[in-house]
Amino acid sequence: MIRDRRGGWPPRGEAAPGSGGERARVYPGQFIPRASITEAMARAASLTTGLLIFILLAVSGLSGYVIGRSGSSWPALIMAGATLAMVGAVFLQEQEFTALPGISTIVACLMVNQIAYVLAKRRPG
Repeated sequence: MIRDRRGGWPPRGEAAPGSGGERARVYPGQFIPRASITEAMARAASLTTGLLIFILLAVSGLSGYVIGRSGSSWPALIMAGATLAMVGAVFLQEQEFTALPGISTIVACLMVNQIAYVLAKRRPG
């Protein structure tokens, strides 16, 4: 067996022989490739971003529907849209969105908000 200076196994900077590379067991002092860490962080960030967009769209639709069913007039819809746009911009900027994807997401949220409002107003009852 090959040992490093401190007597640990496997030697520092190497994976255990026959371990299959990235699926290797992590030993104390073992080198972990930086690429695998950044890939895992990118996967987590994409899941978080998708969840954030889904939540923004759901809140937009729900607020438009509630405003439409409550009998509020269109100024309430404008205030809700402005609030959604500002809150969405803050959250999307936190997720490091650039201008075009951020604006597109906010426009989609406002469209969902207004469509839900119109559907709620047209629904009898």
